[in-house]
Amino acid sequence: MENAVNILSYVESLKENVRDMLYESPWTCQAVFRSLQPLAKQYVLRMVWIQDKAVEKSDVDSWINRGKQDFVSHHFSSISKLQGLGILQAVSNRNGESLTQYRLHQTFKSQLLWALSGRGQPLLDPPTEALLSAPTSAMLDAYAHKQWETLQLYILTTTTEAPELSQDVPTVPLDLHRLLVAAGLLQGSRQSRSITSDGFQFLLQDHYRQLWLLLTEYIKDAERRSTAELSSVLSFLMQLGFRRVGQPCALTAVGESEQTIAGHMMQLGVLMPFRQVEPVTTGGQHERQLNSKSTTKIPGTLYFCPTRLAASLCDGFKQATLSLNSAIAGGHVIVETNYRVYGFSTSSVQVAILQLFCRTDCILPNAFVGTLTRESVLQAVDSGISADDVIDYLRSHAHPQAASRAPRYPVVPEVVADQIRLWEAETVRVCFTDSVLYDEFDTPQLYESSVSHASSLRVLLWQDDANRRFAARQSGHERIRDFIKSMKEAMAAAAFNS
Repeated sequence: MENAVNILSYVESLKENVRDMLYESPWTCQAVFRSLQPLAKQYVLRMVWIQDKAVEKSDVDSWINRGKQDFVSHHFSSISKLQGLGILQAVSNRNGESLTQYRLHQTFKSQLLWALSGRGQPLLDPPTEALLSAPTSAMLDAYAHKQWETLQLYILTTTTEAPELSQDVPTVPLDLHRLLVAAGLLQGSRQSRSITSDGFQFLLQDHYRQLWLLLTEYIKDAERRSTAELSSVLSFLMQLGFRRVGQPCALTAVGESEQTIAGHMMQLGVLMPFRQVEPVTTGGQHERQLNSKSTTKIPGTLYFCPTRLAASLCDGFKQATLSLNSAIAGGHVIVETNYRVYGFSTSSVQVAILQLFCRTDCILPNAFVGTLTRESVLQAVDSGISADDVIDYLRSHAHPQAASRAPRYPVVPEVVADQIRLWEAETVRVCFTDSVLYDEFDTPQLYESSVSHASSLRVLLWQDDANRRFAARQSGHERIRDFIKSMKEAMAAAAFNS
């Protein structure tokens, strides 16, 4: 299941003209900058203050210690990522030939400077009355958990309805069934829907990847309608990522298109709607004291609050995963060497997921007891779930006491993990993957750096260190090719200077 797992992956996949329009939004620029690796951020900050002047490529290459291989690899990986995002551009002469100079994307640079200098538009604090009516942190987490669990149950079963938009919200609801079908997670009509193999894998992923898969499809749908709508959607989502969890915003404070997007995010649990409670006296006169005994309370202005799902939009992968796991609790799992699995959870979703690859022995109100058997694992494999998917799920949901004993005692015993893989191997004999073979490297340094870069892109399939060759997925060919080209140019320049 191919999908972008963060804002960088999606922006990098866009066409140049579309990306140029996105960089007109200060929120998108800040979100992209925030998602960069530390070294790439440092390069941007070094160049953003340089006015109307390009930086020599040799100067950029001199910013690292070439004596350490890791530094060189991180340097070229950062340069490659910045170029892929269109942030770092090679300067061309009048004939269109690339020169050995770099400069930042002008619009991106302007928007980032605006934010760094403190001149950007601040997120205004809501009125005191709205803060007093706002939901608590526990209420926000409960709402996000309820909406997301309902969505997962809709994918898993045919008896659960998709999460709905509150009737209190005056916007057009999101057609979640159409979104899930477009994402490849479901097939068929609403009444006769069935889960796909990608849908099974979706349920086993962490909540951060699940959220980004759906948001990526949501963003692509906006892109298909118009470039302007794509810009509006991304800008609004990125702005949500910069709001504090629980910070109220009046629905009428945003534009009409943003109100529709906000309504859609409420269905997904990214935002929670609430109305400000406005106190009035029995005679109808407004009262300032909200807690006054002489007042009654009536619904007022409609607000929305970001949940921790929204906070994850601009966070790093690890930080966002921890945040979402806290907001959307899924219970804990213990795996024994006798293949017995214990799930401690009140979540019907986790019980249903464990039943995908475990034989059910007993279900209690707050616990699931099952066994990993050859039949149950092979049934999961036939549904499109791999052995690694099963093992990763059991590891990521390990009980804290079991996790505290790792790595001395693995949370999934090695004998169990090996047997799951052996059961899968009975059916998966050969796997075909579109790939590219890289060989004939001039130096061990070039080979090792290229393998490391392919591994960091998560496209490395196979390597043969003895003969200096490796294979990578076709999807990563352009970035690997550009990286190897940059490395060769740097090595040639270093040899010439020495």
